[in-house]
Amino acid sequence: MFDYKGMTEEELKVLCDKKSVNRGKAKWLHWPSEVYSFGFHLRDFAFFPKELPLNVYSEHGIGTPNIGLNEINNDAAFMFVFADDKLKNYKEKTNKPVYKILSPFVWYKKKNKIKQSPDAKGTLVFPAHSIPEEDTLLDWDKYIEQLKSLPEKMHPICACFHMHDINKEEKIYKKFMDAGISVYTAGNVFDVRFAQRFYDILKNFKYTSSNTIGSYAFYSVDFGIPFFIYGNEPSYKNVSNPYNGNENAGVGKIYNVSSYEEIYNRQQKFVISPFDEEITITKEQKTLADYCLGINNHISRFKMCFLLYWAFLKYTFTKVKMLWKKTK
Repeated sequence: MFDYKGMTEEELKVLCDKKSVNRGKAKWLHWPSEVYSFGFHLRDFAFFPKELPLNVYSEHGIGTPNIGLNEINNDAAFMFVFADDKLKNYKEKTNKPVYKILSPFVWYKKKNKIKQSPDAKGTLVFPAHSIPEEDTLLDWDKYIEQLKSLPEKMHPICACFHMHDINKEEKIYKKFMDAGISVYTAGNVFDVRFAQRFYDILKNFKYTSSNTIGSYAFYSVDFGIPFFIYGNEPSYKNVSNPYNGNENAGVGKIYNVSSYEEIYNRQQKFVISPFDEEITITKEQKTLADYCLGINNHISRFKMCFLLYWAFLKYTFTKVKMLWKKTK
Protein backbone atom coordinates (compact mmCIF):
# COMPACT_ATOMS: atom_id res chain seq x y z
CA MET A 1 0.00 0.00 0.00
CA PHE A 2 1.41 3.39 -1.05
CA ASP A 3 1.34 5.69 2.00
CA TYR A 4 2.46 9.03 0.45
CA LYS A 5 4.87 9.53 3.36
CA GLY A 6 7.90 9.64 1.08
CA MET A 7 11.36 8.19 1.41
CA THR A 8 13.85 8.90 4.15
CA GLU A 9 17.01 10.80 3.31
CA GLU A 10 18.98 7.60 3.70
CA GLU A 11 16.70 5.77 1.27
CA LEU A 12 17.06 8.57 -1.27
CA LYS A 13 20.84 8.49 -1.02
CA VAL A 14 21.09 4.70 -1.31
CA LEU A 15 18.88 4.61 -4.42
CA CYS A 16 20.97 7.31 -6.10
CA ASP A 17 24.38 6.03 -5.01
CA LYS A 18 26.48 4.55 -7.80
CA LYS A 19 27.55 1.76 -5.44
CA SER A 20 24.08 0.23 -5.53
CA VAL A 21 23.60 0.43 -9.32
CA ASN A 22 22.63 -2.64 -11.33
CA ARG A 23 23.79 -1.98 -14.92
CA GLY A 24 22.65 -5.34 -16.23
CA LYS A 25 24.80 -8.02 -17.84
CA ALA A 26 26.05 -6.24 -20.97
CA LYS A 27 29.01 -3.96 -21.52
CA TRP A 28 27.94 -0.34 -22.10
CA LEU A 29 29.28 1.26 -25.27
CA HIS A 30 27.21 4.48 -25.45
CA TRP A 31 25.56 5.79 -22.30
CA PRO A 32 22.51 7.53 -23.92
CA SER A 33 21.22 4.20 -25.21
CA GLU A 34 21.53 2.66 -21.73
CA VAL A 35 20.60 5.46 -19.29
CA TYR A 36 17.18 5.47 -17.55
CA SER A 37 17.08 1.68 -18.21
CA PHE A 38 16.60 2.40 -21.93
CA GLY A 39 19.07 -0.28 -23.01
CA PHE A 40 17.50 -2.95 -20.84
CA HIS A 41 14.10 -2.39 -22.44
CA LEU A 42 15.45 -1.82 -25.96
CA ARG A 43 16.97 -5.28 -25.82
CA ASP A 44 13.70 -6.73 -24.61
CA PHE A 45 11.72 -5.00 -27.36
CA ALA A 46 14.12 -6.26 -30.02
CA PHE A 47 14.52 -9.87 -28.81
CA PHE A 48 18.19 -8.99 -28.31
CA PRO A 49 20.32 -10.86 -25.72
CA LYS A 50 20.76 -9.01 -22.44
CA GLU A 51 24.44 -9.97 -22.45
CA LEU A 52 25.35 -8.25 -25.72
CA PRO A 53 26.38 -4.58 -26.02
CA LEU A 54 24.36 -2.01 -27.97
CA ASN A 55 26.47 -0.41 -30.67
CA VAL A 56 23.88 2.34 -31.12
CA TYR A 57 23.38 5.90 -29.91
CA SER A 58 20.00 7.11 -28.67
CA GLU A 59 18.49 10.36 -27.50
CA HIS A 60 17.91 10.09 -23.77
CA GLY A 61 15.39 12.88 -23.22
CA ILE A 62 11.89 13.15 -24.62
CA GLY A 63 10.48 16.16 -26.45
CA THR A 64 13.56 17.99 -27.69
CA PRO A 65 14.11 18.29 -31.46
CA ASN A 66 17.60 19.74 -31.01
CA ILE A 67 20.68 17.74 -31.96
CA GLY A 68 23.55 17.63 -29.48
CA LEU A 69 27.12 17.40 -30.73
CA ASN A 70 27.54 14.17 -28.79
CA GLU A 71 24.73 12.66 -30.87
CA ILE A 72 26.76 13.24 -34.03
CA ASN A 73 30.36 12.85 -32.86
CA ASN A 74 30.37 9.21 -31.81
CA ASP A 75 31.36 5.89 -33.35
CA ALA A 76 28.00 4.12 -32.92
CA ALA A 77 26.61 2.32 -35.96
CA PHE A 78 23.49 4.48 -36.05
CA MET A 79 21.14 6.74 -34.08
CA PHE A 80 17.74 6.06 -32.49
CA VAL A 81 15.23 8.92 -32.07
CA PHE A 82 11.60 9.08 -30.95
CA ALA A 83 10.01 11.86 -33.02
CA ASP A 84 9.84 12.89 -36.67
CA ASP A 85 11.27 16.38 -36.12
CA LYS A 86 14.33 14.91 -34.41
CA LEU A 87 14.64 12.44 -37.29
CA LYS A 88 14.50 15.26 -39.85
CA ASN A 89 16.98 17.45 -37.98
CA TYR A 90 19.42 14.58 -37.57
CA LYS A 91 19.36 13.74 -41.27
CA GLU A 92 20.10 17.38 -42.08
CA LYS A 93 23.23 17.39 -39.90
CA THR A 94 24.83 14.05 -40.68
CA ASN A 95 24.76 11.11 -43.07
CA LYS A 96 24.82 8.59 -40.24
CA PRO A 97 21.81 6.19 -40.36
CA VAL A 98 18.96 7.16 -38.03
CA TYR A 99 15.75 5.33 -37.13
CA LYS A 100 12.58 6.29 -35.27
CA ILE A 101 11.74 3.96 -32.39
CA LEU A 102 9.13 3.54 -29.68
CA SER A 103 10.06 4.97 -26.29
CA PRO A 104 11.48 2.17 -24.09
CA PHE A 105 9.30 3.43 -21.21
CA VAL A 106 6.14 3.03 -23.28
CA TRP A 107 7.20 -0.50 -24.21
CA TYR A 108 7.88 -1.39 -20.56
CA LYS A 109 4.50 0.00 -19.47
CA LYS A 110 2.64 -1.77 -22.28
CA LYS A 111 4.35 -5.14 -21.86
CA ASN A 112 3.80 -5.22 -18.11
CA LYS A 113 0.26 -3.84 -18.37
CA ILE A 114 0.92 -1.17 -15.75
CA LYS A 115 -2.19 0.74 -14.75
CA GLN A 116 -2.95 3.69 -12.52
CA SER A 117 -3.86 2.66 -9.00
CA PRO A 118 -7.62 2.79 -8.31
CA ASP A 119 -6.73 4.66 -5.11
CA ALA A 120 -4.55 7.24 -6.90
CA LYS A 121 -4.69 10.73 -5.41
CA GLY A 122 -2.70 13.92 -5.09
CA THR A 123 -0.03 15.48 -7.29
CA LEU A 124 3.47 14.22 -8.05
CA VAL A 125 5.79 17.14 -8.80
CA PHE A 126 9.00 16.88 -10.79
CA PRO A 127 11.07 19.96 -9.82
CA ALA A 128 13.35 21.26 -12.59
CA HIS A 129 16.50 19.21 -12.21
CA SER A 130 20.14 20.07 -12.57
CA ILE A 131 22.99 18.10 -14.13
CA PRO A 132 26.62 18.00 -12.97
CA GLU A 133 27.52 20.66 -15.56
CA GLU A 134 24.59 22.96 -14.70
CA ASP A 135 22.92 24.34 -11.58
CA THR A 136 19.21 25.14 -11.41
CA LEU A 137 18.55 28.75 -10.41
CA LEU A 138 15.23 29.15 -8.61
CA ASP A 139 13.60 30.69 -5.57
CA TRP A 140 12.85 27.28 -4.06
CA ASP A 141 11.02 28.65 -1.03
CA LYS A 142 8.60 30.49 -3.32
CA TYR A 143 8.08 27.38 -5.45
CA ILE A 144 7.31 25.30 -2.37
CA GLU A 145 4.74 27.84 -1.19
CA GLN A 146 3.15 27.83 -4.65
CA LEU A 147 2.84 24.05 -4.50
CA LYS A 148 1.33 24.08 -1.02
CA SER A 149 -1.25 26.62 -2.19
CA LEU A 150 -2.63 24.27 -4.86
CA PRO A 151 -6.35 23.41 -4.40
CA GLU A 152 -7.10 20.83 -1.73
CA LYS A 153 -8.35 18.34 -4.34
CA MET A 154 -4.78 18.16 -5.67
CA HIS A 155 -3.24 17.19 -2.33
CA PRO A 156 -1.21 15.45 -1.06
CA ILE A 157 1.67 17.13 -2.89
CA CYS A 158 4.73 14.92 -3.27
CA ALA A 159 7.99 15.59 -5.14
CA CYS A 160 10.07 13.21 -7.26
CA PHE A 161 13.71 14.32 -7.48
CA HIS A 162 16.31 13.47 -10.07
CA MET A 163 19.46 11.65 -9.01
CA HIS A 164 21.67 14.67 -9.64
CA ASP A 165 19.74 16.82 -7.16
CA ILE A 166 19.83 14.09 -4.53
CA ASN A 167 23.60 13.82 -4.93
CA LYS A 168 24.44 17.53 -5.09
CA GLU A 169 25.73 19.25 -1.96
CA GLU A 170 22.97 21.87 -2.03
CA LYS A 171 20.33 19.25 -1.08
CA ILE A 172 17.29 21.16 -2.36
CA TYR A 173 15.13 18.15 -1.62
CA LYS A 174 15.56 18.78 2.12
CA LYS A 175 13.70 22.09 1.76
CA PHE A 176 10.70 20.11 0.50
CA MET A 177 10.94 17.58 3.31
CA ASP A 178 11.19 20.33 5.92
CA ALA A 179 8.10 21.99 4.41
CA GLY A 180 6.09 18.79 4.79
CA ILE A 181 6.25 17.69 1.15
CA SER A 182 7.09 14.00 0.82
CA VAL A 183 10.04 13.24 -1.45
CA TYR A 184 10.65 10.29 -3.76
CA THR A 185 13.20 9.33 -6.40
CA ALA A 186 13.37 6.70 -9.13
CA GLY A 187 17.01 6.36 -8.18
CA ASN A 188 20.23 6.24 -10.10
CA VAL A 189 19.64 6.85 -13.81
CA PHE A 190 22.19 4.17 -14.73
CA ASP A 191 20.21 1.41 -13.05
CA VAL A 192 18.25 -1.07 -15.20
CA ARG A 193 15.41 -0.84 -12.65
CA PHE A 194 14.81 2.87 -13.29
CA ALA A 195 11.64 2.56 -15.41
CA GLN A 196 10.15 0.10 -12.94
CA ARG A 197 10.81 2.44 -10.03
CA PHE A 198 9.44 5.41 -11.98
CA TYR A 199 6.09 3.75 -12.70
CA ASP A 200 5.90 2.26 -9.20
CA ILE A 201 5.73 5.87 -7.97
CA LEU A 202 3.80 7.49 -10.82
CA LYS A 203 0.84 5.09 -10.79
CA ASN A 204 -0.22 6.24 -7.33
CA PHE A 205 -1.00 9.84 -8.33
CA LYS A 206 -3.95 11.58 -9.95
CA TYR A 207 -1.95 14.52 -11.38
CA THR A 208 1.65 15.40 -12.18
CA SER A 209 3.32 18.78 -12.48
CA SER A 210 6.60 20.63 -12.90
CA ASN A 211 7.85 24.17 -13.35
CA THR A 212 9.39 23.19 -16.69
CA ILE A 213 8.80 20.69 -19.47
CA GLY A 214 10.51 17.32 -19.30
CA SER A 215 10.19 13.66 -20.24
CA TYR A 216 7.91 13.08 -17.25
CA ALA A 217 5.24 15.26 -18.94
CA PHE A 218 4.93 12.92 -21.90
CA TYR A 219 5.19 9.74 -19.82
CA SER A 220 2.39 11.04 -17.59
CA VAL A 221 0.05 11.91 -20.44
CA ASP A 222 0.73 8.57 -22.12
CA PHE A 223 -0.13 6.91 -18.81
CA GLY A 224 -3.42 8.82 -18.63
CA ILE A 225 -2.39 11.22 -15.88
CA PRO A 226 -2.96 14.95 -16.54
CA PHE A 227 0.26 17.00 -16.39
CA PHE A 228 0.46 20.77 -15.89
CA ILE A 229 3.17 23.43 -15.75
CA TYR A 230 3.01 25.41 -12.54
CA GLY A 231 5.32 27.54 -10.40
CA ASN A 232 8.09 30.05 -10.93
CA GLU A 233 10.22 29.35 -13.98
CA PRO A 234 13.77 28.05 -13.46
CA SER A 235 16.94 29.19 -15.16
CA TYR A 236 20.16 27.24 -15.53
CA LYS A 237 23.76 28.28 -14.98
CA ASN A 238 26.66 26.43 -16.56
CA VAL A 239 29.28 25.55 -13.98
CA SER A 240 31.35 23.78 -16.66
CA ASN A 241 30.98 23.25 -20.40
CA PRO A 242 27.80 21.19 -21.01
CA TYR A 243 28.52 17.70 -22.27
CA ASN A 244 26.25 17.99 -25.31
CA GLY A 245 27.77 21.13 -26.77
CA ASN A 246 24.49 23.06 -27.03
CA GLU A 247 24.20 26.67 -28.14
CA ASN A 248 24.05 27.80 -24.52
CA ALA A 249 27.52 26.44 -23.79
CA GLY A 250 30.00 28.53 -21.87
CA VAL A 251 30.98 28.52 -18.23
CA GLY A 252 28.85 30.96 -16.25
CA LYS A 253 26.21 31.37 -18.95
CA ILE A 254 22.59 31.51 -17.76
CA TYR A 255 19.61 30.47 -19.86
CA ASN A 256 16.06 29.08 -19.58
CA VAL A 257 13.67 27.01 -21.66
CA SER A 258 12.60 30.03 -23.72
CA SER A 259 16.05 29.81 -25.34
CA TYR A 260 14.65 26.84 -27.28
CA GLU A 261 11.61 27.99 -29.23
CA GLU A 262 10.15 24.58 -30.10
CA ILE A 263 10.56 23.23 -26.57
CA TYR A 264 9.05 26.42 -25.12
CA ASN A 265 6.06 26.13 -27.48
CA ARG A 266 5.47 22.58 -26.32
CA GLN A 267 5.67 23.67 -22.70
CA GLN A 268 2.91 26.23 -23.29
CA LYS A 269 0.49 23.43 -24.17
CA PHE A 270 0.61 22.34 -20.52
CA VAL A 271 0.18 25.74 -18.87
CA ILE A 272 -3.30 25.83 -17.36
CA SER A 273 -5.28 28.36 -15.34
CA PRO A 274 -7.44 28.56 -13.30
CA PHE A 275 -7.77 25.40 -11.20
CA ASP A 276 -11.49 25.73 -10.49
CA GLU A 277 -12.31 23.18 -13.21
CA GLU A 278 -11.20 19.56 -13.37
CA ILE A 279 -7.82 19.11 -15.06
CA THR A 280 -7.95 16.72 -17.98
CA ILE A 281 -5.69 15.64 -20.82
CA THR A 282 -6.52 17.61 -23.93
CA LYS A 283 -6.53 16.10 -27.41
CA GLU A 284 -3.62 18.40 -28.31
CA GLN A 285 -1.57 17.16 -25.35
CA LYS A 286 -2.26 13.50 -26.15
CA THR A 287 -1.30 14.01 -29.80
CA LEU A 288 1.94 15.71 -28.75
CA ALA A 289 2.80 12.96 -26.26
CA ASP A 290 2.19 10.25 -28.88
CA TYR A 291 4.39 12.19 -31.31
CA CYS A 292 7.27 12.71 -28.89
CA LEU A 293 7.22 9.11 -27.64
CA GLY A 294 7.36 7.56 -31.11
CA ILE A 295 4.05 5.77 -30.62
CA ASN A 296 3.10 6.04 -34.28
CA ASN A 297 5.17 4.81 -37.23
CA HIS A 298 8.17 3.49 -35.30
CA ILE A 299 10.29 0.62 -36.59
CA SER A 300 9.10 -2.89 -35.76
CA ARG A 301 10.57 -5.23 -33.17
CA PHE A 302 11.96 -7.43 -35.93
CA LYS A 303 13.64 -4.55 -37.75
CA MET A 304 15.22 -3.35 -34.52
CA CYS A 305 16.40 -6.89 -33.86
CA PHE A 306 18.11 -6.98 -37.25
CA LEU A 307 19.66 -3.53 -36.73
CA LEU A 308 21.04 -4.37 -33.29
CA TYR A 309 22.61 -7.61 -34.49
CA TRP A 310 24.09 -5.82 -37.49
CA ALA A 311 25.52 -3.10 -35.24
CA PHE A 312 26.92 -5.72 -32.86
CA LEU A 313 28.65 -7.56 -35.73
CA LYS A 314 30.12 -4.27 -36.93
CA TYR A 315 31.43 -3.57 -33.41
CA THR A 316 32.87 -7.09 -33.15
CA PHE A 317 34.55 -6.85 -36.55
CA THR A 318 36.15 -3.53 -35.58
CA LYS A 319 37.48 -4.99 -32.32
CA VAL A 320 38.90 -8.05 -34.12
CA LYS A 321 40.49 -5.83 -36.75
CA MET A 322 42.17 -3.72 -34.05
CA LEU A 323 43.50 -6.81 -32.27
CA TRP A 324 44.83 -8.20 -35.51
CA LYS A 325 46.71 -4.97 -36.19
CA LYS A 326 48.28 -5.07 -32.75
CA THR A 327 49.55 -8.60 -33.23
CA LYS A 328 51.18 -7.89 -36.59
